[in-house]
Amino acid sequence: MTLVLAFLAQYAIIYPMKSDPINDLLDDHSFRSYGRKRSVCIKQLICVSCGADVPSPGKWNKDIDEREYNISGLCGDCQDAIFSREED
Repeated sequence: MTLVLAFLAQYAIIYPMKSDPINDLLDDHSFRSYGRKRSVCIKQLICVSCGADVPSPGKWNKDIDEREYNISGLCGDCQDAIFSREED
């Protein structure tokens, strides 16, 4: 039982479980924005925006970057570029 739960936990980190309609919506949006499908990029461990390789699950420098990657498919550098705040 513990082995099954460990496998499921690792799978959820790599590819968070979302309903098919939500995955389709996110894939459509990422394809229109970046020319790549989010779900494919997450499975291949590449950034949906720049195409760079991303770290394996659990190997990211910042946990928050890994969590965001599993949501958006963006690597840490692209996340920083998109979400950074400009200094006043």
